[in-house]
Amino acid sequence: MLRRLAAFAAWGVGGRAGSSPRPRFASMCIAAPSLAPKEREALARRCALHACSLSLTTAPRDPPLVLVSGLAAHQVAAIERAGAETVESPGLPPWNASGDVWRRRPPALAASKEPARLYTYHKLHAWDPRVVKGAPRVAFVDADAIYVRNASALLEIEPPSAFYLRDACRPPNIPWHRWDPGIEIDGEPVPKARAYWNTGVVVYEPDATVARDLWRLYATGDFASLDPDQYVCEGDLLQTYYWRRWRGSRPHVLNAAWNFRGYKCSYADVADASRVRVVHKEERRAITLIFDACEHVRAPPRGARPRFLEELVSALDVGACRSPAAAAALRRTCPDQAQGGGG
Repeated sequence: MLRRLAAFAAWGVGGRAGSSPRPRFASMCIAAPSLAPKEREALARRCALHACSLSLTTAPRDPPLVLVSGLAAHQVAAIERAGAETVESPGLPPWNASGDVWRRRPPALAASKEPARLYTYHKLHAWDPRVVKGAPRVAFVDADAIYVRNASALLEIEPPSAFYLRDACRPPNIPWHRWDPGIEIDGEPVPKARAYWNTGVVVYEPDATVARDLWRLYATGDFASLDPDQYVCEGDLLQTYYWRRWRGSRPHVLNAAWNFRGYKCSYADVADASRVRVVHKEERRAITLIFDACEHVRAPPRGARPRFLEELVSALDVGACRSPAAAAALRRTCPDQAQGGGG
């Protein structure tokens, strides 16, 4: 692992030795060992679609860095053809089953030896400057998100920034006792709205000391659980770390246009769906949100797909993710009527 990281350090952003590092987009495509072959194919295609959407809407100066693990060579190649630069993840240390957070796991997980979403912790590598090739600022966007409009301004937002799930974000089908089940950090009761933020889109500055501290928390299990429905994924660790680092103050609040999830609070933030830049939701719900963001259709016909998604899939299938003509065609399906998404 150290040899691989040493090789990273010799390269500047964009893979050219000695080039000046610039802010950069990043993501990850991690296939958990439990995934079946068909599930790995679906995951790789989703990651390629994510990279293609960034290439066509934004055309970043440097390709996004995508951490990969558990994928076949042809799957990695497909992500690269979509416009990404892939980096093999250095891997995960063994999970500490005797760590504090795992000892406090709910009874339903008593027989489990590790979290179901252990793979999410690969994201912590993106805080290491060596892994992100010296980028002074990173906009990390999960691969299940789709860029629908130019996202260049995301790299200019003051770090660290993330979208907070305040109480107004609670879906109507989630009762209060599940929304805020009683969070404690270092023995202190903390309202969920003060500490919980979505780690699917985060703007930050990579830092070797921070990366080391994050991995120390991973090794010791010294972090809180802020989302009982997804017990201890990487978000819990990051939220605990920044809560302590900022002594209870929050990272900067990222406007929902950069992490549009379709909550009531999301619409309150953006006011107009034409300001949405990044749609971040599971595939079925994402289709509805893309319809709204690009075609102003709140209730699309069952089984329909937005024109934006049709054009994007077509570009991916014919290898046109870096084509100016394909980019122009995609932009026509989701006009950029409002510049910027807010902070």
